[in-house]
Amino acid sequence: MVFTDLDDSLFHSHRRLKELDLTAESLPVASVKTDGSAVCFQTPQQGMFFELLANASLVIPVTGRSSESLARVLQPTFESYRVVSHGAVIRCPSGEVMSGWRELIDAERLRWADRLKSMYRELCHLRDSTEVECSDPGERLRVQLVSDEEVLVYVSVKGPEERLAQLRRRLQDRWSGGRIHHNRRDLALLPSYASKSRAVAYLIERLSEEYQMPLLTVGLGDSLSDLSFLKLCDFAITPRQSAIQESFSLIGEPS
Repeated sequence: MVFTDLDDSLFHSHRRLKELDLTAESLPVASVKTDGSAVCFQTPQQGMFFELLANASLVIPVTGRSSESLARVLQPTFESYRVVSHGAVIRCPSGEVMSGWRELIDAERLRWADRLKSMYRELCHLRDSTEVECSDPGERLRVQLVSDEEVLVYVSVKGPEERLAQLRRRLQDRWSGGRIHHNRRDLALLPSYASKSRAVAYLIERLSEEYQMPLLTVGLGDSLSDLSFLKLCDFAITPRQSAIQESFSLIGEPS
């Protein structure tokens, strides 16, 4: 049973390819934008690696992408369970939302709704009050309250990496009980139920009961935020030149 992250694990965006000194030319398109234009691409190594993963009984994506965004992933494709929206939603192989998980987090969703909406309004006000100072549109903040299947998932802020780092420090103490995920030009304020690790733990427990036999679980992820669900798996794999690998390099080589 494989639990796998998607972006920067099984395919790369234009921007990430450029950072890795790679070109999208002749690479298979992995994901498209809402207008149908290509946005992510799969390297030969990523394609071959997924072929290995495909031999597993179940290959389950574990992604921050929403259900709609996952539907725009052309390859690889998934026919089993899908953990989407940072774990706030689990979809069954049939495509239906997993009702057991929804019921489990219902009380938390109600407690977090006003807090998410309040933070969204505050960040919109911050964006509007500082936008006049930004002559470059690329420097402006973009704020969105993201939902999936009528579940409020998180507050998204996109903008320059340095501005988002400052914003994270400003909000760190105020977002107690939840998590702040910052990855380059994207920042997300996540409630407690938007948790990849909690969703993966729920699936492992449920499928263990269903199969009534020892399961072998393998996790794949590139981001430090993926570590929480990777630690639940029997084995964990991380790509070269990922944030996790970079954190290893800080430890230093053994003498």
